[in-house]
Amino acid sequence: MVGDPVSDTITRLRNATRAGRSSTLVPYSKLRAEILAALLREGIILSYESRGKKVKRHLVVELDMRAPRRSVLGSISSVSKPSRRVYRSAKDLGTLARRHSLTLISTTKGLLSARDAVKENVGGEVLCMIR
Repeated sequence: MVGDPVSDTITRLRNATRAGRSSTLVPYSKLRAEILAALLREGIILSYESRGKKVKRHLVVELDMRAPRRSVLGSISSVSKPSRRVYRSAKDLGTLARRHSLTLISTTKGLLSARDAVKENVGGEVLCMIR
């Protein structure tokens, strides 16, 4: 059993990228699917799809292995952890949006990038960032 699904998903993507794999498997959860959807919107992964039924359900992620994108996935890191949750207001997210190429925020309006959260004027929990 995984204690932190966000860190587990990020680690699986980073390890697959460093190993030179074009795809990887991630156990299914709604949060993991939302993270992958956000990465797909930002163009960091090529695609993902859900396979299997019930307990055996998983997500198949197709990674973008071109040189610039490969280095992007290699620099992804988790921010908020079960032992230490990190929250930011909409005002504080402006600096995060300018400083990092992508920051994923869990808000009341769903999982958003920091730029989108600033536009929507909502804050939330900072899940991960790509430097």
